[in-house]
Order: sequence, then C-alpha cells, then structure tokens
Amino acid sequence: QNIWGCTRSFHFIDDEAHIDSHDDLAWIASPWLSQGRDERGNWYDRHGRCTLVLARQGGKWLCVHSHFSRQPTPQLRGSATPA
Repeated sequence: QNIWGCTRSFHFIDDEAHIDSHDDLAWIASPWLSQGRDERGNWYDRHGRCTLVLARQGGKWLCVHSHFSRQPTPQLRGSATPA
C-alpha cells in the first residue's frame, strides 16, 4: 500500500526490454516508468528497471524471481512513496 497505493501510470518500456531464454528458463530486463506522490500530493516521475526470471513448469511460464529498482531522483522531503 505504501508504494502501489501512491502510484499511477506504471508501465514497462517494451521496446527497450531485453529478453533471453535457455531451455526452461527465461529472463527479462526492462526499464519502467511511473508516477509517485510527494508529501504535498503532487505527482512526480519515477523511473527504474525490472528484472524477471521465469521458469517453465507444467507447460506454463511462472515468474520465480523479480527485482524492481528505482533510478535515484532528487531527494523529496517526506516523500509519500518510499520506493
């Protein structure tokens, strides 16, 4: 709730995603964009990168690991969105 409740317009930048696979394992690294809210309720842009690891299990691809990191932004005093 502390993050997604204060997030809008989250999306992956599909045309910059890197995807590869080997046998029953695949991985995706993609930049993402969203907006978060500051302490005054104003929206500001947030950028980052996501890494996903998928494994094929029972004929389906399942995400077995994910990591989202945010590009550093100028420090926002009392930011309502800590991530």
